[in-house]
Amino acid sequence: MKKDIRITLTGWVFLFFLFVTFLIALNTGKGQVYILLASLLSVFLVSSILSWKGLGRLKADLIPPPEVYRNRPAEFTVSFREIPDSLVRNLSILVELDDKVKNCDFFDLSSDRSLRLSFLFERRGEIKKKRIRVKSRYPFGLVERTGVYEFDGEVLVFPAVRRVDVFPGGSGFPGTYDFEGKEGTGGDFIGIREFRKGDNPKRIYWRGIFSSGKLLVKQFSALETGKVTVEVSSSSSEDDIDLAASYVAAFIDNGYKVRLLVDGKERIGFGTGLFHRRKILRELALL
Repeated sequence: MKKDIRITLTGWVFLFFLFVTFLIALNTGKGQVYILLASLLSVFLVSSILSWKGLGRLKADLIPPPEVYRNRPAEFTVSFREIPDSLVRNLSILVELDDKVKNCDFFDLSSDRSLRLSFLFERRGEIKKKRIRVKSRYPFGLVERTGVYEFDGEVLVFPAVRRVDVFPGGSGFPGTYDFEGKEGTGGDFIGIREFRKGDNPKRIYWRGIFSSGKLLVKQFSALETGKVTVEVSSSSSEDDIDLAASYVAAFIDNGYKVRLLVDGKERIGFGTGLFHRRKILRELALL
């Protein structure tokens, strides 16, 4: 923690009054004025010492949410620990995350040990500056003590993820796709095709016979896991990256194996599960 202390406006007014009292004491030589001068000086010194020691052992932590997405509110938590007994309970807190700044001018530590602040990020990528400023004017408001906490942990803003169709090749699907799930009977409805020898008669699409004059059957995906390839370019726009991230999240959440190609080269191989989902979203966030 970096420490800093400065005289407030009230403190400067107090010092001006102290200086005037000093001049009066020099001109009059009266003991009562010198006693007043000594009392005022003692108050200022005590205020400075207590203010300096007040934040001495205070520790602050910045806790991000599990995932942060572009254009979606993200709630960060500021948590305090090792609170000194002498610390005034009212603090001013300012949180800086790159160019985003949120503050709380009056936080009462006697009633709570944590503060939640909501941020909205318009750009994906790593949040490089993560800083908390804590200010206290304890005890008399003559000086202001500031503690600055810097945090080094990685916090990423993932691309915006929205709801999309989980059948690859649909409208707007980014790049190319490779759907290797076999046709079956227990999965999702994926289309209509002509009847083949050996097809189950229960899957015949009777309504289509009258309009096309052909014997048609309904197609369903198998319950086996399909494989999907999502491809983007390193120069893709924010909207394209958002769309790719949306498909990645949708397919992995539905049990598909997904891989990522960037500029035609495999960046992340096939995989599934939450860890793989975060791995691909991280790659897209840093493009």
